[in-house]
Amino acid sequence: MAVAAFAFMSRRSGHVGYSADTISAVESRQLVFKDMSDGGIEVIDAESRRAVLIIPPGQEQSFIRMTMRSMARQRKQVGAGDHDPFTLARSPEGILTLDDPATGRKLVLSAFGSLNVAEFAKLLNKRTGRP
Repeated sequence: MAVAAFAFMSRRSGHVGYSADTISAVESRQLVFKDMSDGGIEVIDAESRRAVLIIPPGQEQSFIRMTMRSMARQRKQVGAGDHDPFTLARSPEGILTLDDPATGRKLVLSAFGSLNVAEFAKLLNKRTGRP
């Protein structure tokens, strides 16, 4: 009953559900997330090999930190290395996804709310070391 009600309300409100597998990208960036000795996280552009962002230690509530912990845990479970880049992408509709080719996992970041999406969006928009 609840599923039927949700489907009805979704159609009436114009809300469209997205499957991570069916979202195409118009913009993407390969990123490596590296743990630093002081507990921070360095986000590196895989192409330029330059730091894009450093998340200082102590920011435990950072959505990026929490997301990457989960992704790293899954990599460890399947025996994948931590040096392979992740793909951060934006669809034509503005939906952000984070793809881990090492595990096959793809997160629809837009499902976690605009404030959380904004943390990852700045990584896609910030082009350190590029013309």
